Amino acid sequence: MFYQGADRAGNEFPEAPSYTFAAGAMYRSEAGWFLGANVRRIDGYYSTGDITNNKQRFGVDAYTVVDAQAGYTWDHYTLTLFAKNLFDEEYITAVDRRHEPPLSPSYAFIGEERTFGLTLTGKF
Repeated sequence: MFYQGADRAGNEFPEAPSYTFAAGAMYRSEAGWFLGANVRRIDGYYSTGDITNNKQRFGVDAYTVVDAQAGYTWDHYTLTLFAKNLFDEEYITAVDRRHEPPLSPSYAFIGEERTFGLTLTGKF
């Protein structure tokens, strides 16, 4: 594959990690209690459409995020305590280093920080 007059065969696609792994598990007791977790691992990748695979612009490092939930179900209700990004992993999802200051500032998009929540759901 030629791009801008150069052979790019074998290069990685930008915004496409070489692997993504996700797994989850859920335990439910007969008494109504439940506990679950999900983990996802994303390999590092080139960002901002970098088809050239410029090593200086390899801005997105690999990261792992864990989510968890615990709760109780009774009658028509479910009470759930959840945590997203349980270990508060700091990660970047995109970065632009095409222009260095003072020409134009570089920027990055960061992943969501740790979040806790509580939900109550009713089904009728």
